[in-house]
Amino acid sequence: MFVKLLLLTVLQLHILFGVPVFSEVEEVKGEVVQYSVARFSEYGFKPPDKVVYVITISLKSKKKPVFMKKNQQFLRVFSKKPIPSWVFGKSVTLQIKFSGDERGGSYWLIKIKEVK
Repeated sequence: MFVKLLLLTVLQLHILFGVPVFSEVEEVKGEVVQYSVARFSEYGFKPPDKVVYVITISLKSKKKPVFMKKNQQFLRVFSKKPIPSWVFGKSVTLQIKFSGDERGGSYWLIKIKEVK
């Protein structure tokens, strides 16, 4: 009886909290259409007083990143490290990592390079 109750509790927690996604590095291509610097608090990240760098890219890759909607054309990517301002308006290749689960999350920058 105890084992059944334990399994039921674990199953309910799984449904309630979601399953973390395996963090796989993906590569996407696109044009940087927005560049900004903000506080973590603006995006609900913690600690709220840290700085986050944000770029939005218009995707040119045919393959969409994990958990991205099929009709979505723009991708917001975050970085704790400074992103150089020269990227604005440029075509770039990004290595990104998704942090979250099937209910939502964020894409984080691993590496960026300009496409010439």
